[in-house]
Amino acid sequence: MPIALVLGGGNAVAAYDAGAFEALSEAGHEPDHVAGASAGAVAAALIAGNPPERRVDVLRHFWALLTQPSLQWPWAPEQWRRPAEIRDGLATRLLGRPAMFNLNVSSLFDPSSVPSLYDLDPLRKTLESLVDLSRLNEGSMRISLLAIDLETGEEVVFDNRQMVLGIDHVLASCAMLPDFPPVSINGRVLVDGGLAANTPVHLVLEPARDGLVCFAVDPFPLAAAAPKRMLDAQERQADLTYLSNQALPRHLFKDMGS
Repeated sequence: MPIALVLGGGNAVAAYDAGAFEALSEAGHEPDHVAGASAGAVAAALIAGNPPERRVDVLRHFWALLTQPSLQWPWAPEQWRRPAEIRDGLATRLLGRPAMFNLNVSSLFDPSSVPSLYDLDPLRKTLESLVDLSRLNEGSMRISLLAIDLETGEEVVFDNRQMVLGIDHVLASCAMLPDFPPVSINGRVLVDGGLAANTPVHLVLEPARDGLVCFAVDPFPLAAAAPKRMLDAQERQADLTYLSNQALPRHLFKDMGS
């Protein structure tokens, strides 16, 4: 029985992808095809680029590297935690994350490049240390990643059954403007695939395979209470924006058990 796993993006929200993969593994559902966009593409590369017995540990290690130190305490009252979360978010915006991105304001003044606030060099080094590209490309597990051509708006699919994949292909899939710079591959300027389909289920459904079981991991909630604060309203707007970027109608996701 073929099993496909589609991983949605959403920056740190996509840590949910790692937990979902761990739960599937514990239940004995090992995918033979994994696909993703944005941070989901990163998770897909970590899975396909490691042997089965190491995949969960590598995903855990990756997110541990990306976790920012925090001064908030679990026993603190709720009204203290929200200001701490805001403080940590601002610190990340100003300083970056050591294992993921650096502040790169100089690009804003470079007329020869697309401007961005940060660079993804730290993420490149992190992935180089955690992803075995020879294993990723050997084909025992199929991997499909989605990016967008910045100039034409066309979807660009990277698939290890059709080409040799490298770290650039992963970074292209998560190059969300204007935070991160686009990635040039074969003369095309590429950006985050989540702009077209944050959970790109179509990558595993075309062409159709008999008996396929597809797990689609969408980390954004379809339903939620009406927000009461400005930051909550911004979060809800992000939820609905990413939910609208799907390759299939939402009601079909329930049929597939996602």
